[in-house]
Amino acid sequence: MKNFSPLRLICLLAFLPLAGCPDDETMAPPSSGFNVSSTQLSAGAGTMGMATISGGTAPYSIKSGPDPAIATASISGSTLTVTGVAGGYTSLVVQDAADDSIRVGVSVSGAITYPVFPLTIGNQYVYDGYAINTTVNGSTILPDPNNVYRASWTIAPSPIPGTTAILDTTTLDVGVVVTASRTLIIRQDGTGRFEFLQTLGPFFRAFAILPLGRMDTTRWIPVADPSVGIGGTWTAFDSTYTNAVANSVRLEIVGNLEAGETISDSSETPILHDVIRFRTHRNIFLDGTLVVSNFTTARLWLQKDVGPIQVHIAEDTENLGHFRTLQERNF
Repeated sequence: MKNFSPLRLICLLAFLPLAGCPDDETMAPPSSGFNVSSTQLSAGAGTMGMATISGGTAPYSIKSGPDPAIATASISGSTLTVTGVAGGYTSLVVQDAADDSIRVGVSVSGAITYPVFPLTIGNQYVYDGYAINTTVNGSTILPDPNNVYRASWTIAPSPIPGTTAILDTTTLDVGVVVTASRTLIIRQDGTGRFEFLQTLGPFFRAFAILPLGRMDTTRWIPVADPSVGIGGTWTAFDSTYTNAVANSVRLEIVGNLEAGETISDSSETPILHDVIRFRTHRNIFLDGTLVVSNFTTARLWLQKDVGPIQVHIAEDTENLGHFRTLQERNF
């Protein structure tokens, strides 16, 4: 029961992280001993965070600054000061006179109001990555000896008023090379919070939820809510059902804006991206007893004005999983 994934997107799965996935890109420490006392600083809007610079060759300077809409930065002697402007995540690069450099991340508390996933018709994201299968011993990455795995998301009009479609096309090797196309439905409100229309079918079938064979399996599940700010949470879903043997079965899905971080894409010349990372997880209660606890169902790494740089689509008993990193985009 603990390995069952009860949620998936329409024709797809819910998002899930895989142990060992690259969460962020880090720089190797300079050989000169150049150092910043903290490479992750926090501040609020109008408040400051500080770090001490040491080693290397003085004087120190800022090689590339943070996004000024999120934070500003300055150096006085050996003190780096960042000042928060508005909620979000950005980064800067500090350098010494010998051109050694260190990247410093800046998390600013408070609601994030900038677009994290612009749903512009025609925008296309192309990813590489790999597929994941479920086995009796857990999850296994499917071999891809000919490196054929490719996936794309294209933003398109939706047949459902007030929503947008994402056309997912995935090519992979499952013994033979196949290409599968699916349509996801997404909607977004004025705060930037967005929801996918998902099916609870696997959950209903696994727990024999009444009525058996029910057709009303789709629900709107908010998988990202920037308005809660970094470290904030939201309730994505909470409902209780009765199964075929009269047990009470409660499904609770909780969302969290986990952190900001800097990750690398998979382009020919990799580019760094400042992203915020969203996670949703589920708890399942059987007659009030917690039987599935804090099990991740979604993770998205979203960049300001760009969208998903990295995603993980969970495997379940009915579908393969996928881990994807952005390779290119058309905008």
